[in-house]
Amino acid sequence: MEAGLSLESKILRARSKAVALAALYICESLLLELESQEILQRKDIEGLLKDAAKTLRAAAGENDQSDHATAAEIIDMIRAQHELVSN
Repeated sequence: MEAGLSLESKILRARSKAVALAALYICESLLLELESQEILQRKDIEGLLKDAAKTLRAAAGENDQSDHATAAEIIDMIRAQHELVSN
């Protein structure tokens, strides 16, 4: 981190893609850890990811937001990757 910058300042100065990537990787790691600790089952994680993608698709349709549709596609890809790793 740059000297003298707080976390909040760093986030505000970062490109939105960098912030989104950080959030994505944290969430993905958290879900994998919850599964490995047997706090959540694989089917629960897949259901959560399906619901998130469905919600984003609905928002994309209502507001004609391509970012929402792209986010839904990314979540679907994470879910598919999770299914491959879990099987």
